[in-house]
Amino acid sequence: MQDPCYGFVAQAVERRKPEQEGKNKVEKAHQRMENVERSLKEFEAAGKEFYRRERERFQARAIGH
Repeated sequence: MQDPCYGFVAQAVERRKPEQEGKNKVEKAHQRMENVERSLKEFEAAGKEFYRRERERFQARAIGH
C-alpha cells in the first residue's frame, strides 16, 4: 500500500522543479555573462598590446628614416 503522504510529497517536488530550473537558467546566464566579460577584457588587453607594439614599430621606423 502506498504511503498517504506520497502524493503531497510528489506534488511538492513537482512544484519545486520549475523553480529549480529557473535558478539553473539564471546561474547559467550569469556564467555566460562572466565568460563574455572575461573575453571582452582579454580582447581589450590584446588590442592594447597590439596598439603598443604597432606604435613602437612605427616610432622605430620613423627614427630609422
